[in-house]
Amino acid sequence: MAGIVSATPAQVQTARDKVYALAKVLQDISQGPLPVNTALNAAQITSVDAIVDAAVAAIAPLNT
Repeated sequence: MAGIVSATPAQVQTARDKVYALAKVLQDISQGPLPVNTALNAAQITSVDAIVDAAVAAIAPLNT
């Protein structure tokens, strides 16, 4: 866990912001008005995937 010790404040803030964005999107989806047996559409899946990728990329330097 040396990464978190040597991380810059900017890296920590970026990771926090990306994880927060992911949490917000997932919360919106889980509380959204999706009818029963309705899946997310391709655009929503692509959007969530990009947000997950950004969060993982931001966290990676802190987890070394």
